[in-house]
Amino acid sequence: MKKIKLFSLILFLQSISLQAQDSLTVNKLNVFTKHIAIFANEFPQEKVYIHFDNSGYYLGETIWFKAYVVTPERNELTELSKTLYVELVTPEGRILETRKLKIENGQCHGEFELKKINIGGFYEVRGYTRNMLNFDQSCIFSRVFPIFDKPRTDGKYERIITERPFTEKVPAMRNLIGQKENLTMSFFPEGGNMVTGLSSKVAFKATSKNGENAIISGTICDVKGKIITEIETQHLGMGMFAVTPTEEKYYANVHFQNKDYSFELPLVKPAGYTLSVENGDEKNMNIVIQKSNTTADETLGLNISCRGKIYGWDKVQIGAENALMLNFPKKSLPTGVIQITLFNKSGDVLAERLAFVNHQSQMKIEVTQDKPFYNPFEKVWLNFQLNAHSGNPIETTFSVSVHDATTSGNNPFGESILTNLLLSSELKGYIENPDYYFETADNSRKKALDLLLLTQGWSRYVWKQMAGITPFKAHYPIEKSLLI
Repeated sequence: MKKIKLFSLILFLQSISLQAQDSLTVNKLNVFTKHIAIFANEFPQEKVYIHFDNSGYYLGETIWFKAYVVTPERNELTELSKTLYVELVTPEGRILETRKLKIENGQCHGEFELKKINIGGFYEVRGYTRNMLNFDQSCIFSRVFPIFDKPRTDGKYERIITERPFTEKVPAMRNLIGQKENLTMSFFPEGGNMVTGLSSKVAFKATSKNGENAIISGTICDVKGKIITEIETQHLGMGMFAVTPTEEKYYANVHFQNKDYSFELPLVKPAGYTLSVENGDEKNMNIVIQKSNTTADETLGLNISCRGKIYGWDKVQIGAENALMLNFPKKSLPTGVIQITLFNKSGDVLAERLAFVNHQSQMKIEVTQDKPFYNPFEKVWLNFQLNAHSGNPIETTFSVSVHDATTSGNNPFGESILTNLLLSSELKGYIENPDYYFETADNSRKKALDLLLLTQGWSRYVWKQMAGITPFKAHYPIEKSLLI
């Protein structure tokens, strides 16, 4: 009887100890989440979008632009910074001109005259506030334009760019990335890692020697050459396959332009977690977390955020089943890139995934004209009607660019303020045809967008930095006026 009582007491004390440890763990996890909210208030971020009057220019013309400065959380016009810096940069990287513009109600406008430039090329326009320099430089707005030679005959526009003379070139050019083969493949396990015994999705990106998207097909094999699954590109050189790894190494044997290539996949971790997202449901985002058998049970934290603001947080205990499915209602999330982060009490990120939610809530713009055809140099009257998604009219200011369609380049899937603020500014690197993902809401577009986030899923919002684990110091102030 005494032994039973003593054993019961030991169990009771162990239970109290485990509860105390669990409570302490939850408090630590909660501290990280609270720090993210504090970080957003103390170090507010900004975005810049610049609307230009054309997609290309000729020597002697003028680049006209209007800039919009917003806070990322709701993409509202900012009341923070009052000075915007816009730079015109030569193909060699030299700043040719800088405009310091006064921001009023989150907007300003300016121009660059190209009369002083006598050599064409691909020039860059950059826009930023000083506050934006506190964060990753990839956050700065950037747009590259072709500037063509001045027409030899008035009215005869030819898209010709004369090669720059040797005296105009910067002698110390940066070294090109050495790529021996004509094909390069990168692999991106969903959530970050492949783990032994856990089913995973692995996305890949294939590019040719000059960086173009490559169309490939092939197989995934183990070290003995056994075929695990077949693969092929699905959109712009990107693709995805499923695998349940049982060994440390796997290889991709692919065929491209009548030649065979072999690439090694990232090493498989012997233990850990995987995080998967099924985003096809219209109402819910389904999140699956798996744990390997050899990984000890512990209470974890799961954050769901968008543009630096947390919209959902909870503690996660996977249990003996080693798998857990969570449903998060999409109506609680805004339109944009959603960041899902799984972390432990030490602040280590165990898995992270980006997904996209689109409520199709953008405003509707209708343009009508007074007649279908016009004579040369005749005035054109256009009427604009702006309505919210609900159908109610909107009174606001906006910019319109008008240019000659016969002499200007036109990309039907190019960049716009919608694609920039919701997608391009959230990811790192070049995104080809961003408007393609917003043209319609069909499944093919959704799958292509998910592939993009899997292969290019860098976020401008660094979780460890916002959670207070990695130190952060703002070196540049928010300019309420022009600083001298």
